[in-house]
Amino acid sequence: MAKSTSSLPLRVLIMISGLDIGGAHGGAERFGLELSRHLDKDKFDITLCAFWKHASKAESYWLQILTDDKVKVIFAGELDDGFNLQEYFRAIRRLSRRYQSESVDIIHSHFQMGTFAALLLKSLGRTNVAMRTAHVSSEWGRGLTSWVCRQVFTNWLYPFFLDQEAGVSQAVVNNLGHHPGTLISQKRPTLIYNAIYPEIFKARQQPLSDHPLLAASKGKSIVGSIGRLTKQKGYEYLLAAIPRVMAQMPDTFFVIIGDGELRKELQAQANRLGISEHVLFTGQREDAISLLRHMHIFVSPSIYEGLPTVIMESMACGVPVLASDIPGTDELIRDGENGWLVPPRQPEALADMLIELLQNPTRRFQVASRALKTVENFRIESIARQYELLYQNLLER
Repeated sequence: MAKSTSSLPLRVLIMISGLDIGGAHGGAERFGLELSRHLDKDKFDITLCAFWKHASKAESYWLQILTDDKVKVIFAGELDDGFNLQEYFRAIRRLSRRYQSESVDIIHSHFQMGTFAALLLKSLGRTNVAMRTAHVSSEWGRGLTSWVCRQVFTNWLYPFFLDQEAGVSQAVVNNLGHHPGTLISQKRPTLIYNAIYPEIFKARQQPLSDHPLLAASKGKSIVGSIGRLTKQKGYEYLLAAIPRVMAQMPDTFFVIIGDGELRKELQAQANRLGISEHVLFTGQREDAISLLRHMHIFVSPSIYEGLPTVIMESMACGVPVLASDIPGTDELIRDGENGWLVPPRQPEALADMLIELLQNPTRRFQVASRALKTVENFRIESIARQYELLYQNLLER
């Protein structure tokens, strides 16, 4: 086993896929980034490895924030035209050389290929402990290659050879616990919830002002969503619900914040449905939270999730939430009490509930007020303390 030459603070390498958050990357990367910012710097020497360098505007934005917070950031490889297996292994060799003379105590991965890299680095003696956090139940995506990766890595390799797996919701932990490798190795996954960040609560206290991007929505009810434009997020079902909503509530405006591979397809769908003038696709925005605070209802039409940060952010901003009734999300929202749940992939049910909520602003306000109490339990400061304790326990083993 590798021996770190460092005394306290313990050396921790947090691995995320990259800093292009809102573009190529999403909530898992944001969580790893925020964890690196909020761990106790007196006890832990933290380095954030943003595995792929994108040279994007979002990457520059977050890199500046991390630099201001005195968080060390390294890049392992460059992602130009999609995933490249040769560049991936070159990136691992770069990390191996970097930690050849002085290993780290813990490598903590937040994405699938980062976890495999962590295991390789451990086998080379570059760390004492390799662990990961799973952010969704359904990993690797779709297709035959994804299915093979789930069988090999998620079901067998990771449970056997990692020192610890954690999940961001009970649904994710339950899924991890049923993997055959977990059942045989008897390494129990641990539950540490996803988190929200201090600036969200501060933003809620700021006075509202007109946002220039929302000029077309003046005098209308704003229904919005924030997320990557991918199949997982279910935006096709939200768009399909809009004609039904507009028929009864014509003074409604829809805002979708985010970017991704389905943007052109979703815009084409809006054109086919004749709703383009009622829907704004903003693309990736650094001021997404500012826009969120102008919404009257936040919608999460996802097909699957882990524990969606953006729902917690909406709750913290005082925006009522309507979401798909899926594992993970149902751990945050108690239907009718602190938000509302509708079956996934059912535009009619989504539209009917939106109409009902748009007609009842008093009910929306009451539920949003109760939701504020819910999110107090998910502050990043508390979640970071749980990871600190887990790190120490893993090293003591």
